[in-house]
Amino acid sequence: MRMPVKPDAKSQQGMTLLEVIIALAIFATAALALLNSMSSQMNAVEHFRTTLFASWVAENALVETQIQSGKKERETVTLAGQQWFVEQQHAVDAGNKILLNRALVLEAEGAHTPILSVSSWTHIATEKP
Repeated sequence: MRMPVKPDAKSQQGMTLLEVIIALAIFATAALALLNSMSSQMNAVEHFRTTLFASWVAENALVETQIQSGKKERETVTLAGQQWFVEQQHAVDAGNKILLNRALVLEAEGAHTPILSVSSWTHIATEKP
């Protein structure tokens, strides 16, 4: 019966310093890619949230205009703890008897570019004699 041979010190060496540095570089690269992906995802979620709330504000403004038969040009609305600025535009197409109502939702009062624009068309009722 043969006795197992003890491995010598040279065969039990661990990883070299170069191998450890390469492994750390690979891990760091993967971690940075993951963090970048998570950051992009969080930005997309915030953009979706803003657009969703802006659409609610615009739709509410258009419905209020139709119910009250008024033509508000500008108003400030508070929703979800944030102020939204709504500009409404109106146009009449007398030939087709329709009224175009458009609500532009802005994040800041002096902003030039709206977050969202929603339009609705309403039939203009003719008066009966």
